[in-house]
Amino acid sequence: MNKPHLFPLRTWLLTMLGAGGLLLWCTVQRVQRVETVTHTDHEAALVDDTTPTGYAGGKRWLLVPEGHDRSYQWIAETQQMLATKEWRIRHIDTENAPFGREVHAASPYRWWLGLLAWCDHALSKLSLGQATERAALWADPLLHLVLLMGATLFVAFHFGAWPCLLLALGLVTVYPVAGGFLPGAPDDRNLTNLVAVGAILPLLAAFHRGTSSRSLSCLAGVTSGLGLWISPSHAALLLIGLALGGLLAAWLARRGNAPDPTAAVTPPWRLWSLSGSATCLAAYLIEYYPAHLDFQLHAVHPLYGLAWLGLGEVLEFAWAHPQSRKTRRSWTQAARLLLVLASLAALPLAMHWSKSPSLLFGDISAARLTLLPNGTVAKSMATWISRDGLSPALLATCLPLMLLGPAIWLCTSHRTPLPARMSLALALGPVLVTLLIALSQLAWWALVDLMLLSLLVAMVVAVQLRGTTSRLPWHWPAGVGLLLLPGLALLKPSSTQDGEVEFTRLEVEGLLERSLAHWLADHTAPENVFLAPPGLSPNLSFHSGRRGLGTVNWENRDGLAAAVRIVSATTADEAQALLNQRGVTHLILPSWDNDLEVLAGWSVAKPEDTFISAVHRWALPPWLRPRPYQLPSIPGFEDYRTVILEVTDEENPAAAISRTAEYFLETQQLELAAAAGQALQRFPADLGALVALAQVERARGGPPAFTKIFETLMENLAGGSSRNLAWDRRVSLAIVLAQGERPELAREEVARCLEKLDEAKLRFLTPATLFRLLVLCRAFDLSISDPGLAQLSHRLLPAELRNRL
Repeated sequence: MNKPHLFPLRTWLLTMLGAGGLLLWCTVQRVQRVETVTHTDHEAALVDDTTPTGYAGGKRWLLVPEGHDRSYQWIAETQQMLATKEWRIRHIDTENAPFGREVHAASPYRWWLGLLAWCDHALSKLSLGQATERAALWADPLLHLVLLMGATLFVAFHFGAWPCLLLALGLVTVYPVAGGFLPGAPDDRNLTNLVAVGAILPLLAAFHRGTSSRSLSCLAGVTSGLGLWISPSHAALLLIGLALGGLLAAWLARRGNAPDPTAAVTPPWRLWSLSGSATCLAAYLIEYYPAHLDFQLHAVHPLYGLAWLGLGEVLEFAWAHPQSRKTRRSWTQAARLLLVLASLAALPLAMHWSKSPSLLFGDISAARLTLLPNGTVAKSMATWISRDGLSPALLATCLPLMLLGPAIWLCTSHRTPLPARMSLALALGPVLVTLLIALSQLAWWALVDLMLLSLLVAMVVAVQLRGTTSRLPWHWPAGVGLLLLPGLALLKPSSTQDGEVEFTRLEVEGLLERSLAHWLADHTAPENVFLAPPGLSPNLSFHSGRRGLGTVNWENRDGLAAAVRIVSATTADEAQALLNQRGVTHLILPSWDNDLEVLAGWSVAKPEDTFISAVHRWALPPWLRPRPYQLPSIPGFEDYRTVILEVTDEENPAAAISRTAEYFLETQQLELAAAAGQALQRFPADLGALVALAQVERARGGPPAFTKIFETLMENLAGGSSRNLAWDRRVSLAIVLAQGERPELAREEVARCLEKLDEAKLRFLTPATLFRLLVLCRAFDLSISDPGLAQLSHRLLPAELRNRL
């Protein structure tokens, strides 16, 4: 098969200059946006090079675009790898507390991110933890650049100028794939997509260049094997698409009346499958040998290689000349057929036996088309169309599909040379398979685009071979450009000049969640465990350094099941036992994420009888204490609220209701505080209850009501009832005594509180109570003797109260 005019190196360099320049400009703009969002309220960041994260208290600060869960996990796992010097991460503790969970995500992407972090660390002298967050800004854009340079150089060498030029144009303009390699959102899916291009282009070149078809087929097998290592589900389905395309090409060869299909240059399929299977086996051993050789088929496994060998034999048989098949003995054919069927059946049978997720398994990120700001999220293509109609994003996504019409016409036209038709058939197979999956999982559209661009390369070559010269008719690049360029409008980054950025809803929620996570880091011990909605847990764990329970990650099914059991418990005793079993110390209930209620509703017949429903009705058991927390005030998000409940030892009813009443006062929920005040009247002899009731009456009824309760409190205090008062209740007593203008008694109580002060007691106080305690200390010329505790007391205060102090 004759080659079209080869692409001159100078022209390729000019193409790279244009496409690379556009890519660089977009990347810089997006990096600036991520940094602008991340640096909002960044003043409190304290550097500590001794921690794995590079920040004091194990906190983190980077805000990933659109709050992508997997990006947070990749960064945290890479920091763990660098801190522990373990080149394979097989276990993490931040999920499924207190046991943690196994890690099956492949190592290559983690190594890539770690390599960039190490380089940044060597150049900038930042800690490896901080360098990892910086590396996350550039990891995927660099993969995009590698894809752009590698693919276009390969196509220029093997196919010529026009295919290379149009491929470069598509890689930087097609939506959504060109918007998938985002700064600050590291994702192994992008490495998977890069390898997918490396799996199909060599096979197309093998049809095109007969002299090196064996080496090209081997290259395609190795890159496909690497794909099985990084993402078995994506690579296996891509292999099925390639096999489908190979079968279509074989059928075209026979239909084209070729005396021998192998007379046209064909890839050696057996070598392709052998090289790929060997790569798969080597990857499995590198990843798991010697301690983790199990039947986890959602990760790389030799059974994928075995099935691949069978697939290669099927293609060899399909491409073999009929006469050569007739000369073989019947028993040899039967034995070969049995071996092929056994190798193909081994993988699905093993998946069924081990209850592994299917190849079509999709996590929550599968519903997201792109991580660009305000990107489309829908359960399926049909849902997206019915909800948004003919939107610009839908048009930009679907327009490249119009390449399928000309491709099928070229493939079926007898004017097109047979090798070019077979190349088109091979490229059509992956397009059809990935397109079918993308209809139900929008995240697959990026891979669909890459397969369409590979098909475009084959189309341009076919058009050139149909003519008398290698020049491409002008209307072809013009038409292709009209299909590819509309995505530019959606890919254009928003301006960040003068720091003026209009935050998206998810960016604002990210800021709120980071603030909440940092509150957890400041007010809880490192060994504490929280229970939050599964979609929120990775963010909280990442920014706080604390351990969570349930997440949406497929590797954390046990943690998610435990979280569902807790929130769907039908009695308080059952919920308490399950919480204690998992060591949960805090429940986080944000108003913008009700997934815990949804999960509980799916688990029981009567959702209103569940533990989580009782909590939302404020029917709290005596071992749950609400902790006041005020989210940062952001215009347009004033109605966002977060309820934090601390799991404590079981308290007497008077103490539990007293603390709940003070919580309602601090969070400005006066009606609920009044209801708690009514309940406190059942304990007229309890000093702690009288203290809380006095604060309720002072907030609601003014001086007369407060004076009446205060007189009763003083009578009770005179009887010596404060001897066994809990420490935090004594702080509240000092505050009420000061409000009742009894400074001498208030000073005495403050002094007693300072004598027994420790870190745990300090963290136990609510922000308002701590603020008032510090005000009283200043008023009475008292101070916290321990410098560390004095510093902590100021750090625990919200910025507004700290500034007032």
